[in-house]
Amino acid sequence: MKKFICVILSLVLILSSAISVSAAGNGKELEMKITPEKSEYAKDETIVFKTEFENHSLDSLENLLLWVEYEKNGTGLSSGITERIYDEIGSGVINSGDFKLSEERFASISSSGIKSFFARAFMFISKTGVELREYFNDFANLFTPRTTADLGSVTVRYDGEDVICHFYGKYIVHKSTTNAVALKKASTDSDFEISADISTEKSGKSGIVFGSEIKDGAFNGGLFFIDSERSTAGILVSDGTSYDVLAEKHISIMPEKAFKVKLSYNNGYLKGWVYYNPLDEDPYPVFDIYEEFTGTDAGIFASDENRIKNFTVTDTEKQEVTGDYSNPVSLNSPDPYIYYENGTYYLYSTNRSDGFDYCTSTDLIHWVKKGMCASKNDIVGEYWFWAPEVYKYNNRYYMLYSTEEHMALAVADSPCGPFRKTNDSFLFEHKGIDGHIMFDDDGNNYLYYSYFAPGCSEIWICDMDENLNVRPETNRIIRSPEGMEGHINEGPFVLKHNGYYYLTYSGEDYQSPNYSVYVAVSSSPDGPFVKQTSNPVLTRTDYINGTGHHCFISNPEGQLYIAYHSHFSSTTIHNRKLNIDKAKFVPTESGIDELCVYGPTLTLQNIK
Repeated sequence: MKKFICVILSLVLILSSAISVSAAGNGKELEMKITPEKSEYAKDETIVFKTEFENHSLDSLENLLLWVEYEKNGTGLSSGITERIYDEIGSGVINSGDFKLSEERFASISSSGIKSFFARAFMFISKTGVELREYFNDFANLFTPRTTADLGSVTVRYDGEDVICHFYGKYIVHKSTTNAVALKKASTDSDFEISADISTEKSGKSGIVFGSEIKDGAFNGGLFFIDSERSTAGILVSDGTSYDVLAEKHISIMPEKAFKVKLSYNNGYLKGWVYYNPLDEDPYPVFDIYEEFTGTDAGIFASDENRIKNFTVTDTEKQEVTGDYSNPVSLNSPDPYIYYENGTYYLYSTNRSDGFDYCTSTDLIHWVKKGMCASKNDIVGEYWFWAPEVYKYNNRYYMLYSTEEHMALAVADSPCGPFRKTNDSFLFEHKGIDGHIMFDDDGNNYLYYSYFAPGCSEIWICDMDENLNVRPETNRIIRSPEGMEGHINEGPFVLKHNGYYYLTYSGEDYQSPNYSVYVAVSSSPDGPFVKQTSNPVLTRTDYINGTGHHCFISNPEGQLYIAYHSHFSSTTIHNRKLNIDKAKFVPTESGIDELCVYGPTLTLQNIK
């Protein structure tokens, strides 16, 4: 395995000397010191820092976000170091007392371009275990109040030259607090259904309080909220002074507009709907979770009681909850791709170091491991066999896959293999992973893939001829007027619907719990792609993390499904799990249909 310069930021509650910083919060100070383990490192050796905290201030510390930038002699790392920097040790969770430390990393190209770049390492500490959301995307809007601090720099000798490490941090010393009035409307002593018409705030949350005790303008229980500032809806739980978001869905929410909402609670199963699209008579729930609540008060949450109208609480009888399956449907199935033929579904994924296995199913739920379909002895590449996809084309079966961070193609006479190389080389000299071929209905073929630049990845497109040979001179980057998702964009998949091309892709590093699926739409296969208003269409909840790298598959009846992987648990990435959820296209007033996903789900679901 290739070696990289990587940074481990460890939580060590002891005293040492080096960089020292204090950040104010609630009248208390956070003292932190950062020290390299040693002053000189050899080439390809890991640079290790110790991060130490003065524990007298930890009572007020809610979250800490820390990042580091590297420069070589103040000008950026040399052009000779052009590999993507990431952590190969793994980004699991380390427990230290009452505190949780989790690390996420990515790198980005600096303003001087490919010849120099910044590598950034992130660390987050939470006393409550509540993880930061969207902290890759927007440092300015994490939580308030906050302090951003320049922690200074240290110089480390690496491979005979000085590397300057600049440290920056954000300190967040308060939980998110409620800022509206909860008014009691009714009691719910059993299972129930609540409906209301909510006029959204100019900014912030309003919604329905349930399963709570409402007293003195506050509640401790559940809130089904609409957040017009973030264009989201979801569910949170509050202890009366602060809250934790359990699940949140990005949908088309406008301020100062009324939306009908409905909440159902049955045997602990909780679902919430927002009827934000008048052309979607049967919308997917914005959340579908299992969570028990002991309180019985129901009410409203808004700055003005008149924003909530037609508030109705109906007690319901307990109903048996049934379904065909619940996620995950398979273990150790990262980067899944599903091919269907003659009543059988074939599942391919990143699952071994010397090629690819495959599984079969007749219902998308129960999968049987069948064995190896592609061996490195027969295909191009020696290691890192990732993200296979299989297509039937001209009566043969083609496997597109990544190996050694390059794209390659293999062919077989059966979806079961054995697949053999079509030639002795990669498709491109430059790095690229997560390839996807879109066979357009006009006879043209397009290869979408994630292009590897130092410290980032972008979605590219390349034309293919009638023999599936790439035309390198046609390589071009996919652009969106709004920009893509930070520094990591990968796992592209294209659906063509009503003449429009729906580019779906995964944003953020796969190790991040916030790894999510996004949608951008264009009337042309190479864009420009405009992001769908409701984005991401699939993202984490408090129950499931890392929901990304996906494919879409339709059953014989025409029901569309999304297959995607998730992290093994909230604290462990590998082995990643396969999940199946429903998806659909819904008309909108713009005339361009919206791609909607029902998920991520962990509750019982029906496959049809």
